[in-house]
Amino acid sequence: MSAGNRGQLADFLRSRRARLTPADVGLPADSEPGRRRTPGLRREEVAELSGVGVTWYTWLEQGRKITASPQVVDALARALRLSADEHRHLRELAGLAAAPAANGDDSQARLQRLVDAVAPNAASVYDVHFDYLAWNEPYRRIRHDPAGLPAGRRNLLWMMFTDAENRARMTTWDRAARALLSQFRAAAGRHPGDPRFAELTAALTEASPQFRDWWAQYPVRYFRPARIRLRHPRAGRITLELFQLRLEDDPGLLMVTQVPADPASRDRVAALLAGPPSGPGLAAGAPALVVVGGLPATGKSTVASALARQAGFAFVRIDRIEQAIIDSAGPGHPLGQSLGQPLGPVGYTVAYGVAAEQLGHGVSVVAECVNPLGVTRDAWRDIAAGHGARLVEVELVCTDQAAHRERARTREVDVPGLRLPDWEQITSREYEPWDRGHLIIDTATRTPAQAVAAILAAIPERPGHVPAGPD
Repeated sequence: MSAGNRGQLADFLRSRRARLTPADVGLPADSEPGRRRTPGLRREEVAELSGVGVTWYTWLEQGRKITASPQVVDALARALRLSADEHRHLRELAGLAAAPAANGDDSQARLQRLVDAVAPNAASVYDVHFDYLAWNEPYRRIRHDPAGLPAGRRNLLWMMFTDAENRARMTTWDRAARALLSQFRAAAGRHPGDPRFAELTAALTEASPQFRDWWAQYPVRYFRPARIRLRHPRAGRITLELFQLRLEDDPGLLMVTQVPADPASRDRVAALLAGPPSGPGLAAGAPALVVVGGLPATGKSTVASALARQAGFAFVRIDRIEQAIIDSAGPGHPLGQSLGQPLGPVGYTVAYGVAAEQLGHGVSVVAECVNPLGVTRDAWRDIAAGHGARLVEVELVCTDQAAHRERARTREVDVPGLRLPDWEQITSREYEPWDRGHLIIDTATRTPAQAVAAILAAIPERPGHVPAGPD
């Protein structure tokens, strides 16, 4: 931390301490009001709230030459009730990386909207470790389908150094792979002790002799404008120009766009994207049926729709089917007057038929429904078996009851006319315990992106059902 930053850090801490009162932070009021010599909290009160020593905190406010750890800086941010922007500024003054962005339910959907908006250009988003977070359909069809990578290996370095098909497509693989490794090496150097970097490096060293040899040479190179040339099996020769963009609200995230570099490449990419997809989102083989169930407000729609977009699966949603049936009856029909009332098996029966039709054409399906009964679960299993599909049965739960109840209270209707059940209706509805193994994902502890990754990792290579326990 430079002398200038120490001075600014001291000024910032004093200003934020001065604006708070004991009541603001849950401390008892002064026994003799008006006796405070300066406005705001005392230094010893901030030290007590943050769990640091009074002397050490005093030195920080005096701009002395001391080092503040990330844990201490974050504790001070909480004690001083800093906003997200103020917290980020405090970390910058202390010479630390920005605090990780809040990972709300909408973060994955927001990234997906971003890359989808870049189409027809290929786009993908990575975290600081070059792990894939989102990608669009052009990326999947032009470059690679990250959904086909194993769990824990959905990473750009892993794809580059271990995927034989990608290597065969790239006419200048050596140059591109070495440049990527050099960027990865530079990123790892900025995060010493990061266990994810260490784990990836060890795995790549074992899996790829080329990675092992180059890593030992300690190459370091930052991104510079580049082009890559591909021999695409369906589109022919394509040249793509690479662009890297950082997200201002989370600088640790990186979006890479790949733009056709010449008219011939642009025409070939357009023809490729206009044609039929090369697969349903996974490696060629039997289609998959993923049934995402669970009580309302556990996050089914968020997870299932993200999975369908990311993997390129057809999306079958019971709520939308049932509401369409009600709407089709018209306002004067008894069905229309029973808005919000269960339709019995009608919606599920339609959904079974739609899913079966898609599977029959080799298209993988994500079905989102409560799936509350043994009879509904058996029906989905029978459909998968009848079409030779790979089946994954998923149950989303939310073990944090307060969070589940708040979701039920605040979630928004995204199907016109649909009436969402309240908390009492959710907790009192019929829901039978499962009698067989299935994938259980707790959305109180897993983000939508993590849930999608867990589901993709659970899809078996061959038709049939693979029992799974809690994730």
